[in-house]
Amino acid sequence: MVFLLVGVLFILAGAEPWWQAYKARSWPVVEGKVVQSRHLAPSDGPRTFWGAWLHRTRVEYVYVFDKRLWRSGRVEFGVGDQTFVAGDFADRIVRRYPVDKPLQVRVDPALPQESVLETTPSAGGSLIFLMVGVICLAVRYFLGIKGESSVDT
Repeated sequence: MVFLLVGVLFILAGAEPWWQAYKARSWPVVEGKVVQSRHLAPSDGPRTFWGAWLHRTRVEYVYVFDKRLWRSGRVEFGVGDQTFVAGDFADRIVRRYPVDKPLQVRVDPALPQESVLETTPSAGGSLIFLMVGVICLAVRYFLGIKGESSVDT
């Protein structure tokens, strides 16, 4: 029963960014501009176990929606958005979004402070959650088969 519950929870957690990205495709698009873009090395991060290993990016942009100026830092939806093991991935994001670059920003009309630049989710963390969920369900399935066959004999 534990594998079933854990599997379903991990699959839901992994699927959430994909669902958010899908919904964001219907959000209105407004003009925006990058105001900060930098690569934060592991030494710049929090003094935690994971912070000592992970590269992060900080991309911040501004946009106007409903005659108000908003500021956001969400590039894409995902588990661990803009966090990478390899510094090359962080460098690519910073090169893709240099300071003063004009942008197309998708804005949630119900919550204008919620916005995103890309409508494809960050695959890294999401795929790991999905894979762990599938593995848990597979283990549960095979344990269930083995348990049924051992009862019959």
